[in-house]
Amino acid sequence: MALQDNDANGNSPINDEPQIEFSHVKNFFLNILNEIWDLKHGVDKAATIEEINSRKSLSGANAWMLICSIMIASIGLDRNSPAVIIGAMLISPLMAPILGIGLGVGINDRRVIKTSLQHFSVAIFIAILVSTIYFTITPIGTFGSEIKARTEPTILDVLIAFFGGVAGIISVARKDISTTIPGVAIATALMPPLCVTGYGIANWETEIILSSFYLFFSNTFFICLSTYVIVRLLKFPFRKYPNKREKKRNMIYVTLFSLITIIPSLFILNKVIQNIDRENNIEKMLVANFGKDKEYLDDYKLITKDSLLILKVYGYANDSMLQVNCQQKLNELGLSNLNVKVLYTSEVDLNHFNILQDQVNSLDEIYIDSINNLQKLNAAARNELNKQINKNKASDADLLSAKNSILKSYEELEDVSLGNIMKSETDKESAFKPVAILKWKSDIPEPIIYEKENQIKAYLEGFFRTSSISIVSE
Repeated sequence: MALQDNDANGNSPINDEPQIEFSHVKNFFLNILNEIWDLKHGVDKAATIEEINSRKSLSGANAWMLICSIMIASIGLDRNSPAVIIGAMLISPLMAPILGIGLGVGINDRRVIKTSLQHFSVAIFIAILVSTIYFTITPIGTFGSEIKARTEPTILDVLIAFFGGVAGIISVARKDISTTIPGVAIATALMPPLCVTGYGIANWETEIILSSFYLFFSNTFFICLSTYVIVRLLKFPFRKYPNKREKKRNMIYVTLFSLITIIPSLFILNKVIQNIDRENNIEKMLVANFGKDKEYLDDYKLITKDSLLILKVYGYANDSMLQVNCQQKLNELGLSNLNVKVLYTSEVDLNHFNILQDQVNSLDEIYIDSINNLQKLNAAARNELNKQINKNKASDADLLSAKNSILKSYEELEDVSLGNIMKSETDKESAFKPVAILKWKSDIPEPIIYEKENQIKAYLEGFFRTSSISIVSE
């Protein structure tokens, strides 16, 4: 009875009440999470399959839309205009057959896979053909930043394609969020890489062809893969495999294709990170030697193939330690394989003059202590100095003459800087060699620049009677 009295007094309910409330709270949050992550609600599987099957064909109006989007994307890449490229991606019909391939694999429908692959292959052929024709006849054809961005695929592009594909198949399966498709088309960026492949074919650039088409292929594959994953998660009607062996073989194919697509992107990402790290270290070196504002630095150019960093500095060559300090800082930052060359905007190499002038000043000091001996030495030194000064003046005149001749002969140039840089210690023929910095007009195509560089180099080799000519284009 005592136990019953306790129950009657409410002791037991008071102890149990917090547990009941906690259980309610727990269930409340679990229900919210289930609602958030629930993909099956509102999905019409039959309608989704019918929708993708009806849109995967690239004939008739879709074919014309494809051609229009290719032309717009090619023009946008040629003009280096992101807005135009985005417009091309919005009207591109390429997403439909890609979703069709992923759907076909996800429900094991060979007919859907075959039809989607056929239309997708035709779309690829049309895209590459049209873009190749455009970049063959365009008068611009400049390798701009938008084209370059499609030649460096990384693992980040793989992630974009995968999650873009997830958003794409979900938006198709849910009619109420179908407006997601334009965003998916922009994010996954299927059309621009194909157009860049056409640019590479038109300009016979194998590296551009392979890297841009790899970006397109990786985007396509991971959109298909994400579609396959979502279709299986939503448990779309699936045609069973004839046997376990075929099921296992298909899974092996999917895994191998995933690895083959991902691994190269990891290497490319590593290369991109190394380039960014190198640029950051170069910037640190410039700040250390020229200050944060870099007031005395006119410009700099990195020639990757020669591992050469050229600094164009305002003023005269009166700081003999500048190049040494820059090289030392690069070594400290882990860029010991990069060589620094400092050029001055005066375009006149006064190193010899300054050295000889120092010698004369030293001779003048010695002349006070030993006038008899220094009369002969001073006369000889002054004669040598006059010869060197005259020699430098003649060299300056030659540089100016060559510069004027080049500017008159090549209208594609905005400016030319001519000067001398020191050779390596192993070259005993001469301490210096001529260098030409060519500033081209922005609309000159790379192939024309390459051709004109060779012509100018041949002219300078004949003019200065030496084969040691360095050409730098900017």
